[in-house]
Parts: sequence; C-alpha cells; structure tokens
Amino acid sequence: MKKKISTYALVALSTFTLFSYTPFINNMESSLSKTVYAEETKTDSTQTTTNSGETKKDIVISDEVQNSAKVDKIFENKIIISFKSAANANAYEVNYGNKKTLIKLNDSQITQVKAGTVITLTATLSFEKGTSIDDDIKIYPVFTDEKGEYKIDTNSKFITLGKEDIKLIPVAPSKVTISECYPTLKEVFLSWDRASYADGVQIKICNAKGKVIKTQKVKYKKATSKSSSLEIKKIDSTAFYKIKIRSYTTFNGKKVYGKWATKYITNALDTIATSDYKNGSIKLSWKKVKGATSYTIYASTKGTKNFKKIKTVKKKATSFQVKKIKKEALVNGKHYYFYVTADKKFKKEIFSSPLRYSAEAVFIK
Repeated sequence: MKKKISTYALVALSTFTLFSYTPFINNMESSLSKTVYAEETKTDSTQTTTNSGETKKDIVISDEVQNSAKVDKIFENKIIISFKSAANANAYEVNYGNKKTLIKLNDSQITQVKAGTVITLTATLSFEKGTSIDDDIKIYPVFTDEKGEYKIDTNSKFITLGKEDIKLIPVAPSKVTISECYPTLKEVFLSWDRASYADGVQIKICNAKGKVIKTQKVKYKKATSKSSSLEIKKIDSTAFYKIKIRSYTTFNGKKVYGKWATKYITNALDTIATSDYKNGSIKLSWKKVKGATSYTIYASTKGTKNFKKIKTVKKKATSFQVKKIKKEALVNGKHYYFYVTADKKFKKEIFSSPLRYSAEAVFIK
C-alpha cells in the first residue's frame, strides 16, 4: 500500500488533559509535522514492523476505550469532549466531516500510557453558531516513529462519538414576527423558526417602559416542526412592547439557555381615518404609537392584494395626504385601499406593526 501523507497542526497537551484546539481544513503550510499512513507487516500480536524498518508495539483499543468518548460541556460555537487513552498511542487525529487535526501527548502522559495507565484526555472542537452537526466525530490513535513522523495504524480500531450524542447550545430563534393580530381584542400571535437543538424557548414580555410584565415558556412537542407560535394577550396598538426571547436545550438532565434576542412588537393600527377625495388627494390619519420611529403608508387598487409602499414619514406625523400611487394620479371611478404601519428601528433592525386583514377603502366617484 502506498504512503498517504496529510498535514496537521500540532497542539501540546497538559498533564492528563489536552489543550483545546480548533479544527481546520487540510491545507496548512508544509513546515508543519506530517502524518504518514505507513504500509505495515504484522509480525505477532504485540509488534508491527513498518516499511521504515522500525518496530513498535501495536496500539490497543479496548471496548471500554472505544466507547469512552462523550461531550462534557457545550457552548453556542464549541463543545468540550473527553475520551480515554489507548495503549501505546502518543497522539490522536480527530476527524469531523472534512476537518481534522492532530493532537499529541506530552512526555509525562506518554510515560503513563506506556506503563499501562489509562488516562482521560479532553479536547475542544469549534463549530459555527446555529449549525447542525451531521457527522460522527472519529478519533484515531497515532504513534511516532524514530524519525518523529506521526503514523496512524490503519488496522487499529478508532474511537467514535456519534452525532446523536452531540449538540450545541441553541442560538435565539430566527424570523420572529407577528403571524396573526386582533386589534380590537388586543391579542397577537408571535411566531418564529426554531433553532437547531432547541427543546423550547423562554419569552419575556415588557411594557413600553421596558418593565417585565410576563414571562412564558414554550416547550416544543413535535421535533419535526420547524416553527412555533404563541398567543400573547394585552398587546394593543398604542405602543411598542419589548420582547426578549431565547432558546434552551436539555444537557445532562438540566436546561441550558442560549443568549437573549431583543425584538419589538405592537398590534395593527386599528383606526385609519380617511377623508373624501378633495383637490386630487385623500388624507389618511392615524393615532400616534409610543416608541415608533416612523410610519409607512401602503396603497392598493385591488383590495387586500398588491399593496405598494407610498411613503415613510417621521415619528411625529399622524397624517399623510395621498396624491399618487407610484407616479399614477388618483382618478374617478376607482376604489383605493390603504393601511399604515408603525415602525421602530432598534440597532440594525426595523420592527413594524402587522398588516391589517381589512384595509381602509375609499371610492372616488
């Protein structure tokens, strides 16, 4: 069998513990140490002669060691794993997907392993936030020859950590929005897309001044569903309400929470007064919404469909004179439909009141 050469970063180990490392794609500088997959000829059950002429003791992985890998701690973008050492191995190659890294034991650990002591090693693996881990983590024991080259015994077993046993702390849910609204009842339905590994969410509802008025938890029931919703009462259209939402998962029997995400909601504007067509325009009026930073006017000639944005006005405005819809002047014999949203800018996001199911209609005779 031909030699297969790969390149890895080396990470030193503290006594009984591997320092953390970050997996990386396989194209590092050639100055790094190399791992060689050596052609081997078995001489007996305890020794192997490689094609370099060097004799070594075989790496032995017991069933206990092979099944020893587990996740000790989870974060949003990394996990800390541990596993037990294999006899005669002085380094390990950790594989996840198309990423791999080489981690090596220090002299003290090598001495203990050669003496037959089984030690527990730890390593840190980094991932992108919000990712779903779709591959098993495989840990291959490695030895070094007299030239200092790291070699994997291709006939040896490897340690596996199954993807079903791996999870990250879930990020905050995405696409948080109001899916239904009932202004007269002062009720809304808040919906969102679930984060990977989330078992549910915790939601804090604050009044216009930011004081928490209610805390609710939603436990996910259907694992296959991608979205969830919650009915929230006492939400009117006079102000924006702050919503804080975070995901949680269960790890080692305990709830582990992700970071809070801040959103703002309000109900649909329930009164939009319209004047009669006069002097080529229609006047729209609305009540001021506390916390709004602007208002946006929409219009259509087809009922509840094909609404077009007409204008965004400043927060102090409570009325707007509509003269044209996308450069087209208002004409006699047509129905025009209007609605207005209250908008709030927070950091880089803009939150708007939901769309009404029925818009204000004006017929120009």
